[in-house]
Amino acid sequence: NMGERGNVDPISVITSCLSHNIDDVRKQAITALVRIVWKGDAGAIAAVLTCLEDKAGSVRGAAARALAEIAEKGNSTTIAALMPRLADRDQEVRLAALYAVGEIAEMTDAAAIAAVTACFGNGARTAAGNALAKIGKKNDATVIARAVLAQIVA
Repeated sequence: NMGERGNVDPISVITSCLSHNIDDVRKQAITALVRIVWKGDAGAIAAVLTCLEDKAGSVRGAAARALAEIAEKGNSTTIAALMPRLADRDQEVRLAALYAVGEIAEMTDAAAIAAVTACFGNGARTAAGNALAKIGKKNDATVIARAVLAQIVA
């Protein structure tokens, strides 16, 4: 019985709140989930991925930020799910998605680099530069230089 003391699975309780009818409850559930799961937790990642499609921009943004924390570097499923959010109608969501892609994508992920580079032109220049810096190895300016050059030539 879930109601018995000591027999409550906090992850299940929190993930059940991801479908709550109040936006802020869903957003806070995402935040709480990040605090209690291990990086790479497939169940938590899957639950948060569904929130990228939420009707509320604040929830989509929170989901993107959470994925930056819980998805492991190179998680291609998460990166693919974040790609449409780079063009989200809500700027907060676009910036959160840029941050997340920067945290998760690897230097060998040409599609992620191209998608982030394309964000230079939509008012997210600083966030795009930061994401590219995260994708590249520490102190490796090659990724950023190529992206900036692509923007100048385009």
